[in-house]
Amino acid sequence: MKKIILSIVLIVLLAPLVSAQENVPSGGQYQLGTPFEGDVRLGYRWNMNSGNPMAGEYEYQHSSAAGSAVIEYDPLPHRFLFETYVQNEKDYFGELDYSYKDVFMLNMTSRSLFHNLDHYSLGQDDPSTLTPYFTDMNSGDLYGTSNAMNRIQVRVKTPDFPFHIYLEAKNQEKHGTIQQRFLSSFSGGFNKLSRSREIDYETEEAKATVNSHLGPVEVEYSHAAKKFSDTHGKVMTDTVPGGSLSYTHNLVPDLESAVDTVKIHTSHTGRISASATYSSGDRKNTDSNAKATFVNAAGDFGWIPTKDVTVAVKYRRHSVDQENPDTVSVLTSLNTTTTASVRNAINYQKDIMSGMIRYRATDRLTVRAEIAFESLNRDVWTGDPAGNWQLDDKVTRNTARLGATYRLTNKLMLRGDISHQTAAVPANSDDITYPETSDVARGTLTWMPKSWFNWLLSAGTIREERSDLGGVFTDKWTKEQNRVLSAITFILGKKTSITPSYAFFQNKQNGPIAYADSTGAITAESGVPYADTSHVASLAVSYALADAMLLTVEGGRSWSRGSWQNSGVVAGSTGIAELANLKLVETVAVANLDVRYTKNLGTEFRYQVRKLDDILDSAQDGTNQVVLATLSYRW
Repeated sequence: MKKIILSIVLIVLLAPLVSAQENVPSGGQYQLGTPFEGDVRLGYRWNMNSGNPMAGEYEYQHSSAAGSAVIEYDPLPHRFLFETYVQNEKDYFGELDYSYKDVFMLNMTSRSLFHNLDHYSLGQDDPSTLTPYFTDMNSGDLYGTSNAMNRIQVRVKTPDFPFHIYLEAKNQEKHGTIQQRFLSSFSGGFNKLSRSREIDYETEEAKATVNSHLGPVEVEYSHAAKKFSDTHGKVMTDTVPGGSLSYTHNLVPDLESAVDTVKIHTSHTGRISASATYSSGDRKNTDSNAKATFVNAAGDFGWIPTKDVTVAVKYRRHSVDQENPDTVSVLTSLNTTTTASVRNAINYQKDIMSGMIRYRATDRLTVRAEIAFESLNRDVWTGDPAGNWQLDDKVTRNTARLGATYRLTNKLMLRGDISHQTAAVPANSDDITYPETSDVARGTLTWMPKSWFNWLLSAGTIREERSDLGGVFTDKWTKEQNRVLSAITFILGKKTSITPSYAFFQNKQNGPIAYADSTGAITAESGVPYADTSHVASLAVSYALADAMLLTVEGGRSWSRGSWQNSGVVAGSTGIAELANLKLVETVAVANLDVRYTKNLGTEFRYQVRKLDDILDSAQDGTNQVVLATLSYRW
């Protein structure tokens, strides 16, 4: 895929140059000349890390050459735009756009991002007990993946009629080393193990679309296909502890899917507009032979009876029918397999309908009201011992929302909305997919009293509750999320801007925790609380040291803490120390200096540091520093 993209890039780069030389008439058709401008930067990027690699979570922690380029070349009727930046071999972006009049358009995009991954602890092993035991086979390994996407998109249009053809091919690749955690029971009990696993995930997609304006409506049809596989190894192989026999586990299956979609919509410029979408397709696991067919349908209707009133109605339907093999071969002990029944897959249909009215009451006040109804129906095979799922076969949900926008003055605006959601869940249900009630409130204030000052203040809260959990649970479950954001910008003269900001995040949860003893009996501890809180403060300053010298500085710090207070009152439970408390301080600072020596020549210097400070035990301490220096040339 990469070689194909590079070949097309070279062809498109050279084609406009040859065409311009061969086709420009002697009389000078292009009287204004051929626009050709660009900005090219080349340099080096130093990356230094100490301690926890997650201090540079999205940094490929190796120093390398770096650069960027933005080049535009328009020998009409050709147009060409190329943009790229490269930080290292794992972090890069590139995009090429080429068009010939409005008849042919080509877009090619390639991007990659490296992600460092946590190395999770399995817990402290007790050597005095035979089982359970905890074994990390690669305790010193570092984990990370490179995530890349390459895409080619072509659009062809008939010159004198609104008919379009879109062709798209996409390739996504995920390479690297991950931590594979799994259970083993060959020595009795359930034992936790971990070891490193090399992955090479590849996803290939292709899509073809035709689109045309046919009188009062626009019609579109598309067909898309997708395929996923792990080309490195589908399974892992390990040896039974204390023996020589090997076994395979953690299969990564090959997946295939295809979907056909039809869209129809009227003009969006009139008082009445409507649209409809219908998609149907299938997905298949080629290793297990599990299959699913799905249908997605949508309808939208909009009406503007007067200049102050807008009415909108929406309908959505999602339907999934799944098939799986009736039996599967299971390894029950060494060299011994048995045939086990497979629980029937869940088929479901979800219908969502909503309506909205927006009314402009005055020049300053606009209000809106919305109601929504959702119905979920599932085939949970109740009464079938071999296939029964402990889920509800039907759940309904209703939502009501009110919102308003009020302009107190030309420089002060308030926005806000509240919503209340209820779910009809059967009594004593074990299904906690939906909370019984969910309440949301959000508000935003925007104030710009002067040209050199503006203030944004935003806050929101969400509270969810489930009072009847069924089974052994006797108390209710509650969850609360709170958010606050404030940002102020000062523009001092023509050279300086200052933006301080503050954010607050809080999550709180209270509910029961279930435990199973050695006999399989279920008991519960009531009212187990969990909470985490973060405060984030930052400051950004931009200062023009001279007409051709710009300095920007940004700094921020966050304070995060969390606690999970399991009391261990249930017999055999003493809490989970690894989840008890968290206290972390994160500091980020960035400085950037851009200098122009001449109209064409300049330099850029950038320094970035991110530090993690684990207040409790220093286990997560780490520092990542990045230094970038580039030489730029513009024309």
